[in-house]
Amino acid sequence: MAWGRRLKEAGSISEADDVLFLVPDEIRKAAIQFTHCNLKPIVENRRGQWLKWCRQDYPPVIATISMEEAMQMMIKSNDPIVLKVVVDSFPVPKTELKADLYGVPGSPGIAEGPARVVMNNDDLAQVKVDEILVATSIYPNWTPVFSLLKGVIVDRRASLSQAATVGREYNIPVVLNVFDGSKKIKTGQRVRVNGSMGAVHILDK
Repeated sequence: MAWGRRLKEAGSISEADDVLFLVPDEIRKAAIQFTHCNLKPIVENRRGQWLKWCRQDYPPVIATISMEEAMQMMIKSNDPIVLKVVVDSFPVPKTELKADLYGVPGSPGIAEGPARVVMNNDDLAQVKVDEILVATSIYPNWTPVFSLLKGVIVDRRASLSQAATVGREYNIPVVLNVFDGSKKIKTGQRVRVNGSMGAVHILDK
């Protein structure tokens, strides 16, 4: 909101809360150009879509497609906010870290512990204190489990996803977009999660 107030003063947006309709890359661009960046048309378009969605009634939906298919549908929308949440950026391997898996930083910090691979809701009951959760994705109903964890490794998700935001709330390291974490890591293996650098080391091989 502080950036929203600054961008409003610079004339880039009309109201401070318009910043909530922008993605980080757009805010950074405005911060560089500052008084020469007009983001009002972007905000107007997204706010209009949001207001339209708010006025509509959406019946409950029981989906018959997989999570991967749903993600592909969202990606094809080319909506920048959807892309930021679903995909974000792809990992850039930092070879000097000599990690076993490279991902995208989601929540800073470093932690070590035994891995717990969780593939569905039924596996959550097996999670123990101080374990490192490894999953293909993280869902909202998994949030209470974060209080037990020392860290999280996720195959696919972005910096605005559930895994990242909840990880920051609980102050535990999270590495996202490692792609093959749930395949390469086994439950019980000791792993090190570097949420600041986006790297994972498998200590038991």
